Amino acid sequence: MKILIPPKKISIGIDSDIGCFWVEDNGPGVSLAAQKKIFEPFFSTRAEGTGLGLAIVHTIISAHGGTIECLSSPLGGARFQVNL
Repeated sequence: MKILIPPKKISIGIDSDIGCFWVEDNGPGVSLAAQKKIFEPFFSTRAEGTGLGLAIVHTIISAHGGTIECLSSPLGGARFQVNL
């Protein structure tokens, strides 16, 4: 029996016209329910996670007048987009 695992893909992009950049992948993605909570302190989908990493990122970006979004990626996974 041969198990085929699709290759992992990560894409990084920038749109200087609207002042944003993003990182996206073709992984399992983030559920819509998790997308709504993902930047809240102590929210984690992993048992070993603290839930602080993305909350800190959100705070720093907000302090600079920007926003960060977790979206579905055209590649099939998750897309994190920072708008400045």
